[in-house]
Amino acid sequence: MEIQKSTGVVLSSRHIGESDYFCTIYTKEFGKRDFVFKGLRKSRRRPQIISAPGTAANLVYYFHDGKASYIVNEYNIIKHNLNIRDNLKTIYLLYYILSLIEKTTGYNDKNKAIFELVSAGIDNIAGTDFPEHFSVFFALHLLKLHGILPDFTICKICNKSDYNGFIIDTMDFHPVCTNCAGTVKNKTIPLHKTAKDFIFESLTKRFSSIDHSAYPSSHILDLLFAITLFIENYYHVEIKPKQLLLNELSG
Repeated sequence: MEIQKSTGVVLSSRHIGESDYFCTIYTKEFGKRDFVFKGLRKSRRRPQIISAPGTAANLVYYFHDGKASYIVNEYNIIKHNLNIRDNLKTIYLLYYILSLIEKTTGYNDKNKAIFELVSAGIDNIAGTDFPEHFSVFFALHLLKLHGILPDFTICKICNKSDYNGFIIDTMDFHPVCTNCAGTVKNKTIPLHKTAKDFIFESLTKRFSSIDHSAYPSSHILDLLFAITLFIENYYHVEIKPKQLLLNELSG
């Protein structure tokens, strides 16, 4: 047994027993890990905000090689991001990006870039006026970090780059131009050319540098649905907040 220190972001949490919290946290030093906060629900001294998804904190805990979870001895909250919980759009957006991280990463698989992505993502949620665009931007960069983002500049069937409207093959997320659409037997999502342009800008510019008003929300929501469906198919998971987010953004 040894004492370790980590900086992490809470991805999800739940009650266990009468007074404990079980939290899945993505740490900068070790990747995703599970932690137990003993007696937290009955404590008057320790703030329970540590268990809120999106909270960033420094942790001190007992590490046992081979253990599935670790008991936290001490913690120091860095950010609690309570301002995100002011409206449903930002709440659902927060839970969406946290779910993406939790469902697509393995335990103890360190990736500093993913930690920095989720940390920066949470910091920028409250300030964005384009939550649907931000959702797509975040998901695209996560897929890029995972190394599974395809080349969107060409149709996967004919290799032409001058296509406008296109469909997404949700099994591999590759674009297929409308001329080749009839050859695809998997489930597909039709998308407008603006979706292709937004993907290009998202991968080459900062989010704040993009003119999001040039991309209609309906086109971006279609792209968000296609991305999420691909992630669910690829990782064999369910991104539970997706429907709440889509309903809220399209309402």
